Amino acid sequence: MNRKLEERCLVLAQLLKVIGPVYKNKNTDQKNFIETILGAAIWYLPQSKELWTGKISRSALMSFSPKNTFAPLLTKDHEFPRKIAARELLKIKWKSVQKPGMKILDLYNRKYGKFNYLTPLENRVLMKFQRVDSFVSPEVSYKNAKINLLKITAKQFIKVLARDLKTIDALLSKKGRA
Repeated sequence: MNRKLEERCLVLAQLLKVIGPVYKNKNTDQKNFIETILGAAIWYLPQSKELWTGKISRSALMSFSPKNTFAPLLTKDHEFPRKIAARELLKIKWKSVQKPGMKILDLYNRKYGKFNYLTPLENRVLMKFQRVDSFVSPEVSYKNAKINLLKITAKQFIKVLARDLKTIDALLSKKGRA
């Protein structure tokens, strides 16, 4: 997985070197299109469990309670919007970066690839707070969308997926945000 991610980051760096000058000379609509394309490239970078922040929304956690009769659904939500990540990458002067592929890999591992678990509905609500014109930070976006994130361990997450009521109730009884 790591090798594949490194190779794709290297290819993305090569693309950014070529597309950067094109991006600078385009109108807003064309720039948006380029940002969308690069955002999709970021989306398709390999994901690993190490990119999970260890956070799950309170609603997603509640949906796994065995008291619920419906099948719970989880969505991986990237804390940092792809289009904004693409815009940031397009602002970097890549010709002066020593190891551009490694820089993208580092940004992806520290920032762009990080995700939380939400319900699909929460993910849709969150989208309006992750747009280019409204995004401030992941924390502000989640707060504005009224999504309460809880920090859990990988072991607790496995028990949540197994719909272990004791674990879910214990996590839900914790006060505050992650």
